[in-house]
Amino acid sequence: VLICLVGLGTSLFNIIKWKIEAKTTNNQIETAQKVVKPVEIIDNDKIEIIEQEKVPLDNPYWEYVQMNLIDVDFNDLKNINPSTIGWIQVNGTNINYPFVQTNDNKYYLNYTMDGTLNSSGSIFIDAESDSDMLGFNTFFYGHAMKNGTMFGSLKEFLKHPETIDKNPYIYYFTKDHAYKYRIIATYITHQGSNTYMIPETKEQFYNYMQKVSKWNRYENGLAPFELDEDYGNVDWDTLTMEDLEKIDELLSFSNVYALGNGENVEVDRIITLSTCSGNGTGDRKIVQAYLFDEYKIRVE
Repeated sequence: VLICLVGLGTSLFNIIKWKIEAKTTNNQIETAQKVVKPVEIIDNDKIEIIEQEKVPLDNPYWEYVQMNLIDVDFNDLKNINPSTIGWIQVNGTNINYPFVQTNDNKYYLNYTMDGTLNSSGSIFIDAESDSDMLGFNTFFYGHAMKNGTMFGSLKEFLKHPETIDKNPYIYYFTKDHAYKYRIIATYITHQGSNTYMIPETKEQFYNYMQKVSKWNRYENGLAPFELDEDYGNVDWDTLTMEDLEKIDELLSFSNVYALGNGENVEVDRIITLSTCSGNGTGDRKIVQAYLFDEYKIRVE
């Protein structure tokens, strides 16, 4: 009986603790959003597309890439936490938060962006990722909270991948840039898997994307790679530089990739959103997206 009472007491304590921390997290999210005022703005003379060929204004392209930017006061964010890098928003989810970066990936697992100890933690990018987001693969981490905060709402993309077709975009904003990413892969992996490698060369990135095409569970996302029949089946997991040289002429490490819906898209860099499964295992839920468009916001 005593053991049962102790167990019940512990469970009640954990429930109360979780509810208090969840409330604290919600309050801090509301505070951050009030402070920075993340308001959608319409394209204006402060916005220009980066590295985009000139397209006539009457071209349907402009309707396709239309992007609602968010006006975020990054000076206020920096006052809350100098480690703030930007703001991330994922369509079709509750994700609409600032994100940070430090040299210790464990720190923001247990601390909010204002330095408060809290099991909800913060949204942060990997310590080894480029803070300017120019790397081949930038990793974002966040807890899968049961109340849907942090990265808790990503689970819907894995449970119902078809919902991505309605909400395929991820946006993140820095002081002078806005980035639009399109989701091309969702799957479950485990802590420390090859998912978490950061490619450093074009060749490594191509090899990495081939693996992602195998792991992907989003039907209209990245499709499995196909090689010319003359090369037979290639074991990409054991591919050597000598093998790469032999098939270099065929592959040319093209940045054009096929999607399950028949589209061919250019992929030069991706972002990876990673969160825990919430079942106490080392499983990790993954959502990956490629850079669809980049905007520069001229700061006066």
